[in-house]
Amino acid sequence: MALLQEAKQGRNTEAIFDIAGHMMTDPDDMVHKGVRWLLKETYPKRPREVVAFLKPWRGRAPRLLLRYAAEKMTAKDRASVLARDVAHAWKTGVARSGDAARTSACATSLKPNLEQKRR
Repeated sequence: MALLQEAKQGRNTEAIFDIAGHMMTDPDDMVHKGVRWLLKETYPKRPREVVAFLKPWRGRAPRLLLRYAAEKMTAKDRASVLARDVAHAWKTGVARSGDAARTSACATSLKPNLEQKRR
């Protein structure tokens, strides 16, 4: 949070993105809260840089982190950051926000029911 004033002024973005990049996959939700707040406050002064930083994280960062970081974004930027590339997720085996896991669990739970109906 030491960088919050720097983020609001649009300064030291390299340090902000470096630190945020190291903390994006931290398991602690409070760390995510700090990162999303920092990115949200950086966006008004450095929109292109924030969007460019977040796009590669779409499939790896927690969805809530991306949603909060995108709060102050324009509709177009928000859509590009929050877009789900389902074809890419299935091709690479990367579940985006648990979609693949939910689909797999749903298919597994439905399979016995389908087999029972065939009998």
